[in-house]
Amino acid sequence: MEASGHSKKEESVKTAILLNLSGEDAVEIYNSFKWDKEEDSKILEEVLKKFESYCNPLKNVTWERHVFNTRVQQPSESIDQYVTDLKLKSKSCEFGPLRDDLIRDRIVCGIRDDNVKRRLLREAKLTLQTALDICRASEVTLTQMKTLSSEKAVLVAAKSTRSRPTSKPGKNTSHKSLCGRCGNKRHRSEEDCPAMGELCRNCKRPNHFAKVCRTKKDTDLTIFGWQKCE
Repeated sequence: MEASGHSKKEESVKTAILLNLSGEDAVEIYNSFKWDKEEDSKILEEVLKKFESYCNPLKNVTWERHVFNTRVQQPSESIDQYVTDLKLKSKSCEFGPLRDDLIRDRIVCGIRDDNVKRRLLREAKLTLQTALDICRASEVTLTQMKTLSSEKAVLVAAKSTRSRPTSKPGKNTSHKSLCGRCGNKRHRSEEDCPAMGELCRNCKRPNHFAKVCRTKKDTDLTIFGWQKCE
């Protein structure tokens, strides 16, 4: 009406515009209405009330309040999302002036975090706005603590990687798995070692080979033009 410039016209004209735009089904329903006063059938506001009563089913206030009072915060739901849905559900509950107080009570009963719930219950004069402020502050703190924990875990992992000892290139780290008598892989028993009963060419002692001999080898004196005395 306002956009088309008809808002200031007579009520009968505005009612006719409404019925014309609504279509034949709306006109049939309109013709079935019973009016306390015949002139009400030409007043736009009264016509809209009749249509609202016809289109909207009867409300069961008890059921609407049951839905409201059993609404709890979901695992992935923020406090703002939870409260927004509570406000929407409360509209059909006919709470009147107690609406904000009942939403506040539903927050205390339905919030998931028990620590925050205890904090809310300690407030002697808890209002809806105070409850929202406390819950929001708790959410922000929890998010910050998770961020700090993640950063700490990354730092610990990086430090552990830096302090881990690394093997030097070319260094044999598997010498403990070799036999000390023959230099080959370790045997189940000494009898299986091929060096048992053999003489070392370096120290002339039995039961090991020269390649693993721990006795210091004779210095080759021939490089000085000398010969070893027997």
